[in-house]
Amino acid sequence: MYDGDGKTPAGKNPKGNVTIESFRGRLRLRFRFNGRRYSLGLGLPDTQTNRRVAEARARRIEDDMRSQLAHGGNYFDPSLAKYKPETALSVSDLDIEPTFTPTPQLKELWERYVDYKSPNASPKTINGTYQPVTSYLERCSTNGLEDALKFRMELLQVTTQSQARRALMQLSACCKWAVRHGLIGTNPWKGCIRSWSRRNLIPRWLLPFKSETRSLRHLKLIRERG
Repeated sequence: MYDGDGKTPAGKNPKGNVTIESFRGRLRLRFRFNGRRYSLGLGLPDTQTNRRVAEARARRIEDDMRSQLAHGGNYFDPSLAKYKPETALSVSDLDIEPTFTPTPQLKELWERYVDYKSPNASPKTINGTYQPVTSYLERCSTNGLEDALKFRMELLQVTTQSQARRALMQLSACCKWAVRHGLIGTNPWKGCIRSWSRRNLIPRWLLPFKSETRSLRHLKLIRERG
């Protein structure tokens, strides 16, 4: 991985290496692979903290390129959606900058948060705290950034009440981090975790039933309570 201009005397990045650059005050990754040139704008200001985020992304791309060269297959994603799913990327010899979608998916934001936290986290934290939340997000179809109440109700259908509460605390911390770094405007769960006590969760007898009517009725009740 190269920082700065990261180029050889011939003016090209060494094969398999990703360059971290600052372009108009924002970080981006540039590299060449299989004869093509790629540019991935991260949308993050050029700060020391965001440089660490960029380094984690760059390592992931380099690992995939090395794996594909060594073993074949489809490790590397030429569309770059695997590495920056919250942007609409343009990959060409002209290095057209990506356009950003208005609202990221919660699972994408969580992935970035885990990438940021993992280098300083213990294996116990990664496997026991982060991985369960990742698993829950894969099983929930609602984007919690757009409808936090509906997402919470869906989460309660895929895990226990106590585990759902722990997951929501982690997701609130993720959103707080995202607000601080300018990735989203507000934390949808700010100040709500304490009010979500066990008595406000879906009754245990209701969880086995997935009737749409009953779910909508419970969602309406939660919203009326505020």
